[in-house]
Amino acid sequence: MASLLQLKKYVFEIDPMGSPRLNKGSSSPKSSHYKSYVKYKKFKSSMSILKKLLRVKQFKRFGVIFYMPIPNPNRSTIRPETKKEYLDRIDKDHEFKPDIDNLEKAVLDSLMADDAKVSLCYFKAKVWTSHKTGRIELYL
Repeated sequence: MASLLQLKKYVFEIDPMGSPRLNKGSSSPKSSHYKSYVKYKKFKSSMSILKKLLRVKQFKRFGVIFYMPIPNPNRSTIRPETKKEYLDRIDKDHEFKPDIDNLEKAVLDSLMADDAKVSLCYFKAKVWTSHKTGRIELYL
């Protein structure tokens, strides 16, 4: 098994997104899940383009860190009450939705044709970042 120090790091400058619950009718514009479906398709498309640019190959083992941007306090229900509270969140655990398993599933679905071949996740984490956009660090 590879040492964690030997893993290569790939950085995807994209807001992490969890895999939504979709059904057969989700792709219909009349569906209540249609907005989630369109957003998820755009996410997968962007991840596929980044995969080609970064030359990410198929993998069986990986680690992943999701950096979630701290929401704009004027537009969010998950908002820090003070500047100190805002600064305290940076690089701390993100304990809100989306769930980490949904984030992981979205990444694996985007990067691999058959994610059943993945046999080991070394680590996964979800933390706040002060950047306006999020990012995904994938370790292979």
